[in-house]
Amino acid sequence: MKSSAKHAGGEIFSISSALLGGLFPVITVLTFRTLPPILTASIVTGLSALLFAGILTVTHGWGPTLSRADVRDIAVVALVIGFVYYALSFLGLRYTTPGNASIVSFMEVFFTFLFLNVLTKHEPFVPRHLVGGMCMVAGASLILLPHSSGWYSGDLIVLFAAMFPPLANAAAQRVRRRHVSSTYILFWRAAVAAPLLFILSRIFESSAPLSIDLTGIMLLLVSGLLNMGLSKMFWMEALHRMPVTKSLSVLSIQPLFTLFFAYIFLRQSATTVQLLSLVPMAAGMFLLMKRPRKMEIQSSNDLFNG
Repeated sequence: MKSSAKHAGGEIFSISSALLGGLFPVITVLTFRTLPPILTASIVTGLSALLFAGILTVTHGWGPTLSRADVRDIAVVALVIGFVYYALSFLGLRYTTPGNASIVSFMEVFFTFLFLNVLTKHEPFVPRHLVGGMCMVAGASLILLPHSSGWYSGDLIVLFAAMFPPLANAAAQRVRRRHVSSTYILFWRAAVAAPLLFILSRIFESSAPLSIDLTGIMLLLVSGLLNMGLSKMFWMEALHRMPVTKSLSVLSIQPLFTLFFAYIFLRQSATTVQLLSLVPMAAGMFLLMKRPRKMEIQSSNDLFNG
């Protein structure tokens, strides 16, 4: 009974994370009506840092003294995911639809497979991984090919962004193994990245018109506190309660939430190509992430979602 309740709690956290994650591209596109993309990334990242700081204060989580290795690895996470990944993701959303971005971003699973199984050989390669990789490439191709869904340059930017989190996940895993909390890592990731994103915005977006009203402020708060903050906490809680493969299978419904919210808030109907692409993408993700049970248990403790 206790195990069943824990698993049910994990499913609730996974669905909640998918719901907020699905809303994120839509809210972000709405903020672009008044603010440029990289400045938006800076503001919402800063807001998420405030949320994580509040959680650390309430839970007395400021205690750990970081070693030199901790500082080095957290810096890698902050620069690669907090700065490069989010700068590219927000920029990509400026030039594509939320639905396309949500679907293409799941190629992160494929690039994780390439990094762990092919390049570093950190995990064993099995035939189903090859099939899974081909499925994910096929699904993404339906979105990316010009004759399929209309060509958006933002799709390629989001695809390029998806290559970066796997490069930093190993650093995040090392920090977690040294008993540094995920909230602590998320705080420093956001606290370091936010000013860097602001500087980048001032360099490349200094001439962009700025106009913010009450609606824009509310959108920034939702994006920073819920999409960039609370959704990450829900994801980590899910991983503590159920195997990573099951958590990811639930999270795979996130693009459906994005397509739904895009229709509600932007009046963008899901295209046939978008719906068709979800089938091979979901199948490929399942095949790539399916592991023996003992590896699932280890992965659920180590995986760090960007």
